[in-house]
Amino acid sequence: MPLEVYNPRRRFAWVCFALLVLCVAVFVVELGTIVGGDEAFSRRYGAVPAAVLAGRTRWSVVTYMFLHGGLAHLVGNAWFL
Repeated sequence: MPLEVYNPRRRFAWVCFALLVLCVAVFVVELGTIVGGDEAFSRRYGAVPAAVLAGRTRWSVVTYMFLHGGLAHLVGNAWFL
């Protein structure tokens, strides 16, 4: 775990903050669809290797990065981001 690293920042990390906000927002939407009993959101935006290689869902190689398997997964990714 990155607990102590001396790496002083010169300015605010806007890109990291934007990625964090986007990941949390997508997680809330994903959680809302799963709680509703519909996993179509995860199936649509997740990367299925066979579909990507067949060229049917090329955009999913970008959208899958914002999906998380649970709260611990989201927190772990945010911690290292």
